[in-house]
Amino acid sequence: MKDTSIIILISLFLTCCQSKKNIEINDVDRIEINVDKFVQKIDISKYYTAKFIPLELTPKSRIGAINKVIVKDNYIYVLDNERANKVFKFDIEGRFIKTIGKNGAGIAEYLVLGNFDVTEDIIYISSQQNNKMLKFDLEGKHIKDIRYSGYIGMDFQVLDEKSILTRSGDLGNKSATFYNQKGKVKKIVTNPEFPFGRYSNTQCFIKFKNDYFIYFALNDTIYQIDNTNRELKSKYVVDFGTKKFPLCDIQSEEDLVKINNSRKYLHLSAFALSNNLQYLEVYQDLSYYIIVDKESKKTLAYGNSMFYDELHVGSLVGSTDCGPILTWYPSSIPNYKKKLNKEFDFVPKSCLNATVNANPGIVILSEKINDEN
Repeated sequence: MKDTSIIILISLFLTCCQSKKNIEINDVDRIEINVDKFVQKIDISKYYTAKFIPLELTPKSRIGAINKVIVKDNYIYVLDNERANKVFKFDIEGRFIKTIGKNGAGIAEYLVLGNFDVTEDIIYISSQQNNKMLKFDLEGKHIKDIRYSGYIGMDFQVLDEKSILTRSGDLGNKSATFYNQKGKVKKIVTNPEFPFGRYSNTQCFIKFKNDYFIYFALNDTIYQIDNTNRELKSKYVVDFGTKKFPLCDIQSEEDLVKINNSRKYLHLSAFALSNNLQYLEVYQDLSYYIIVDKESKKTLAYGNSMFYDELHVGSLVGSTDCGPILTWYPSSIPNYKKKLNKEFDFVPKSCLNATVNANPGIVILSEKINDEN
């Protein structure tokens, strides 16, 4: 029994040492978060301008949850892989156009909708259950299905016309896998701080201009993706101080569950970049929203609810180079109706007399350029 324990400890040590060889450690930008000083309500209109877009509700566009949004060439692509199990396409005013692909086990069908990405001319949709990538043109016409040689994972990012990076290529949150466009594994890069466990985060890829980033659940480091050498290079570290998740104390999955359930530690759950600002969402017992000045590293705002003027907005579901994309809910609240009637060029009928059954909408934020930032 004693010998077995020693072998297990040595194996864990070697695994961690081997893992660290896969990720290059660079000079990093440190984002220091003081969790003791926050305001409950943040008015993000100090830092961003906003375009509120209601998403049209029709019998074919019933959205249960917005899991991811990509804005591309004046079109809005929305992933709902919780309830509707579809990818929706809208115009920039929120008018419904079509859904892309459909549920099923055949050609041009996804068995379990995993995630999606949009490039200059292709829509990619992953079928998680049967390790398949579906390719469509921007009009939704099917191009081909690609079978993957390994587990396709929970999320992915198309890096260029030759390669795709998936997260959780090993059935957990332990690695990222580089694939070529034919679905063949080219390289697996392991997460150096998380040798076991199946914890995940909903937003793990970040795109800003021509750079791509990735981070893992319960890890405080955001890695820049070096596609040329197929490496991950540490770029940002979120310093939670005494609230940092104690990965060094974890020796088993039981430890992981116990520490995570204690609610004593902060987790990075979402991250977005724009020219001058960093937008973060972190989680302990509640969600907290943070805006940081990139140059001075000063925390400009920190709280557990967000508003744009008087309108309540939700969590990060995507981003553009100008700022984050958030959710909002056009329910029967007077402030929303007032703004809908006065400021929107196009308002779906479902939002004019909105109820809780109306589709959620999105808010596209653009960073303000002023002396405060």
